[in-house]
Amino acid sequence: MNALRLRILMFMLVIGLTPLTLMTFGLRFLPGPMLPWILYALLASTVVVVSVAMTGALSGPLNRAADALTQLMRTHGAHRPKAWVPEEFWELRDSLLNAMADVAAERAALEQQLGDKTAAVAAAELAAVRGIEVLHAVVNASTDAVVFVHAEGHVTLVNERTRELFALPEEMQKPGAQADAWFASLCQCFKDELSVKDTWEAWQRGAGSQEAEFETTDNRLFAVSSLDVRTEVGRLLGRVWTFRDVTEQREFAERLQEAQKLGSVGQLAGGIAHDFNNLLTAIRGNLAMADLMDNREEYRDKIENASRAATRATELVGQILGYSRRSATAGTTTNTELVVSEVRNILKAGLDPKVRLACHVPKDVWTTAADPTQVEQVLLNLCINARDALPPTGGTIDISVANLCLTSREGDEHSAGDYVLMKVKDNGSGMTAEVRERLFEPFFTTKAQGKGTGLGLAMALGIVEQFGGWIEFDSEPGKGTEFRVFLPRCKAVPPPPPEEKPKTDTRALRGKVEGTVLVVDDEAPVRSIAVSMLRYLGYRVIEAEDGEEAITIPRTSSLPIDAMLMDVYMPKLSGRDTFKQLRALGIDIPVIVCSGFMVEAAEFNALSQGRHGLVDVIQKPYSMETLASVIGKAVSKGHQVLAA
Repeated sequence: MNALRLRILMFMLVIGLTPLTLMTFGLRFLPGPMLPWILYALLASTVVVVSVAMTGALSGPLNRAADALTQLMRTHGAHRPKAWVPEEFWELRDSLLNAMADVAAERAALEQQLGDKTAAVAAAELAAVRGIEVLHAVVNASTDAVVFVHAEGHVTLVNERTRELFALPEEMQKPGAQADAWFASLCQCFKDELSVKDTWEAWQRGAGSQEAEFETTDNRLFAVSSLDVRTEVGRLLGRVWTFRDVTEQREFAERLQEAQKLGSVGQLAGGIAHDFNNLLTAIRGNLAMADLMDNREEYRDKIENASRAATRATELVGQILGYSRRSATAGTTTNTELVVSEVRNILKAGLDPKVRLACHVPKDVWTTAADPTQVEQVLLNLCINARDALPPTGGTIDISVANLCLTSREGDEHSAGDYVLMKVKDNGSGMTAEVRERLFEPFFTTKAQGKGTGLGLAMALGIVEQFGGWIEFDSEPGKGTEFRVFLPRCKAVPPPPPEEKPKTDTRALRGKVEGTVLVVDDEAPVRSIAVSMLRYLGYRVIEAEDGEEAITIPRTSSLPIDAMLMDVYMPKLSGRDTFKQLRALGIDIPVIVCSGFMVEAAEFNALSQGRHGLVDVIQKPYSMETLASVIGKAVSKGHQVLAA
């Protein structure tokens, strides 16, 4: 390769220099421009021949010299031909080769570092791009409106939710707008535009996070928050603003508060009913005792009227207790005719005289498998809604009941069978499509604030569905509304309507059984009337005002106690705890529990620890006949216990 390169180089050198030399000599020694053309041809041929000869003569030595120099540069260690090359050459050559090797290694290292850094920068750029994409996706997926205002005073981020919540101009829906202009446009969406603007200006100049609530012109409530964003060294980057629509949350909180208030009212009603029952016990007991007086004939009518009023008050308290869920339901079937009759009596007292109330109930209507108190509540809720929908000039509320046999229909979600159909129809204002869609939603109401809770129809539907029924309705604006309640038929024999019981001669109850009764009640008037009745019936009576005395007296009394009449809700020691401790001490006195609430005997029997359970449970207020019956049975059992 070196020889070829030298040959080409020498040939080009000779070709280039020879014509120049000949032309120089020719122009000097040969005759002028008229030199014949043959002489120039001869000179050119001579130049070519001489060039070839000189190239061949010089290329050999030059090739050998180049090969020798190359071999010298590649020779290492002991292979050096030192005979004709000085030692300094080898030292210079080795230094030069080492330097070239170091430069090559350094270059390779630098190229590797450059490649690594280039790859790292590319990876960082890719990660940054992906991170920005993820950030934008997350921000756009937020249910809150999110806006980022750069420290330099322009908006750099506006998510999709912002565009959905606020009707901003087109140029304000994209990043890049000036912050002051953007918020000036946003402030127009709020009722208190000036307050929102002042808040924005104050927060933009402040630090940390702030929160406030503002109402929009379309009556939506927004929770607005702002937070400054800084680098690790504290340099301010800007502020992020979020706008959350809390309209539904606020409405739900208000509805929950209303529900809690209703729950408190229910508890209060239960407590009032309990105390009222205690008062009724004293009233009815004193009336019964007054009826036994010798000069009773003069006041008989007044006493009987007062007694009937007390009986009616007792029934009303029972309804209050059923509504407050503090008493158990007494049965599982409903005589629909009786329920409608009761609802009619209640409505008559509360309806405007201009409203006509009509009830249509056939005599052979079936019973329903539902609780009477709850069915009554359903009808009352429907009738109250019908009343509120009537115009001020009056109207009509029509209640009707019918037996219905449903057959299976394709696509019908309700089961075939026998049902009692109750209808409540009015000729009031009717309902729009929007109201019909949300009619049974809890807390939904079209009434003015403070006029309705929005729970009546939701509770009615829940009660009906609880017993396997459903509710249908038809309504059009201006055409009134008709509700149809379907309740499953109960095959059981309907309970007979209440009959007027013949008045019992209480004197005939005296002296049948003798014994000692312990009366335990913290209410002195209630305890006093029980003592008076029992003494009139011929019993020896011992009083105790709380559960602790009730435990002490049987162990210290010189008289054997045959029965105990005990209240449930007492201070110091409740009736339940008293009963449990009596049985734990081995005292098996028969116990009659009386309370203003409905009490299950099974609850006390579970506390008896395998010993004698209760004899009976009576509800306050009780009559002389009821008290005589249960006490007589308890004392007889007490005699058996003592004899054993």
